[in-house]
Amino acid sequence: MIKRFFNSAIINSWFNSFIVVATSIIAIPIVISKLSIEEINVWFLFAAVVSLSQGVLLGFNSTFVRFIVYSYSGVKIREFQQIKIKKENINPDEFDKNEFSAIYHMMVKVYNILTLFYTSILVLAGYAVLRSPISALSSASEGWIAWIIIAISTTLSFRLGVFQIFLEGIGKVALVQRIKGAVSLVGLVMIITVLLITPTLISIVLVYQIVALAIAFSISFYSYRERRLLVDLNYSYANKRLLRSNIFTSAWKSGITTISANTIQHISSIAVSQLFPPAQSASFLFTKRIFDIMEVFTQTTFQARLPTIAKIRSRGDIKALIPYLRQTQYFAYAVFIAGFIVLITVGNKLLSMMNTNVLLGDQLLIILFSFSIIFRRWLGFSMAISNQSNHLIDFIIIPLTGLSFFILTYALYPLMGVHVFPFAQIFSIILVIPFVAKMYYPVIYTSFFKYEIKTLIPIVGLLILINLLFYLNPIQG
Repeated sequence: MIKRFFNSAIINSWFNSFIVVATSIIAIPIVISKLSIEEINVWFLFAAVVSLSQGVLLGFNSTFVRFIVYSYSGVKIREFQQIKIKKENINPDEFDKNEFSAIYHMMVKVYNILTLFYTSILVLAGYAVLRSPISALSSASEGWIAWIIIAISTTLSFRLGVFQIFLEGIGKVALVQRIKGAVSLVGLVMIITVLLITPTLISIVLVYQIVALAIAFSISFYSYRERRLLVDLNYSYANKRLLRSNIFTSAWKSGITTISANTIQHISSIAVSQLFPPAQSASFLFTKRIFDIMEVFTQTTFQARLPTIAKIRSRGDIKALIPYLRQTQYFAYAVFIAGFIVLITVGNKLLSMMNTNVLLGDQLLIILFSFSIIFRRWLGFSMAISNQSNHLIDFIIIPLTGLSFFILTYALYPLMGVHVFPFAQIFSIILVIPFVAKMYYPVIYTSFFKYEIKTLIPIVGLLILINLLFYLNPIQG
């Protein structure tokens, strides 16, 4: 039993996410009580710019994880495009080390190029977006030094990300999450020490980036043994054109999705930081950051099982797939609901006790964020599951939601102010449900209502009830 828990992808993902959340619960209140409003504004904005810049991944990360899973499961490269039509359990061929090595080395080459693009975009986007907020700091030079630290650190972490992709692809998700959790636990001590002794913008940024790099290098170290066993340096795969075609056909579609999703998720942070004074901007960014953390926790729970989902789907075992999907989504939704209840119960009370310089946004903003996250995760889960069938539809669905999002934001911003961002996201996702129902559910041989009557619909009903009680009795203070 202990060994089973130790090797569980979800348990280890929860362990890592718990450390991340604990770090945020401890660190964020200290940060927002020690730093000025202008520094808080810049600190939250750093994360938004980095996330937007990572759109340069263009879907290659999810593509390579999926293809490594397929190959490691015994599926031949020439069979990748046939997975979406499998509906009966088919045992694939034995693992082909030659094809597996070809995929790995192609991934390394692609990431070398992507790293150069990432650095360029990070520098350009950083200067354009951060120039005004950093100029509002008492010492603009400290703001730019902090940004340079982030640029260097995230570039290194970006390149080292190939080793996490490799481990996740061969089913070592539990190992990856355990490494992240263990290093983050040590990092938590470092972060608290810095926050209590020298809580400046530069020192806080530096210690966070040291922890991030320690995680990346640790994963690289632990992947070495597996790489030595599974990857052949002298592989001789002849049909590289087929491999490139499979990779880039998937990646450009996923890339449109990545860019669209990142833009929708983070454009509000940049817009608010430019349009509103620091005090109002900081409150919005803080609230959004808290919900982003809960979403990461929720998403991590689901992603822990994605390689297994890809493996089951590649074999065409639909009978095993459906209950496994439902169970995974139950876990993920439950994590968000639990986190949200804690937030609205003790959120502002804890912040008030700590005499912080910023509080959560108003009641309506919190309610809207809760629904936007639950719908965004449903859409993300649906697209991810479809992708594991090598049936990519998110490059159509996500831009559609983006178009609706921007139209609604532009039209309703004068009436709703900052509330328009989560509202527009909720409404834009609801609009694409018919498209998702038609394009995604047939791939897993079910329908929207048949599947979601036991999954999404009751979760939304529960969230409505929780928010109704919260609205009638705003216990978060």
